[in-house]
Amino acid sequence: MGPIQRARANTTLSLFLRYLLIVLIPIAVLLVMGTISILINQSYVSRQIVESNRRTVEQIKTSVDLTFDELDSLAVSFSASPQFLHSLNTVITSKRLTLQQSLVLTTVSDFLNVSAYARPYIYSIYVYIENAGDKLLTTTDGIVDRKDYYDTTWYR
Repeated sequence: MGPIQRARANTTLSLFLRYLLIVLIPIAVLLVMGTISILINQSYVSRQIVESNRRTVEQIKTSVDLTFDELDSLAVSFSASPQFLHSLNTVITSKRLTLQQSLVLTTVSDFLNVSAYARPYIYSIYVYIENAGDKLLTTTDGIVDRKDYYDTTWYR
């Protein structure tokens, strides 16, 4: 190899290295910036997911608390008067209702329906007092036989 060829090779090599550096520097900067961007986004998304899950759990807890508070209020209303429970039991187990029993049933049904229909998180309310006829009062179907009713999982 002659001196001119060596000079050309050195010039070509130095030009190649210069262009390589010119290209590698922006690529390195882009890689570093991309990596940092990915890490920041991943951290942000993780925090958003955790916060969203926390809010969802809080909403579920609030809904469950509201439902149980409503049930507690109804339980207190029904258990406050033993005569009322006795009258309701008599109404539920009667084969034919008297005028008095019909009024009791209407009053109780209206009271339950207001509680059920006024709250979107309550679909229906069942009132069950152990009785020989195994009957219960529902806001959706009135007085029914528990054994023949489609929803009996609550009993177990």
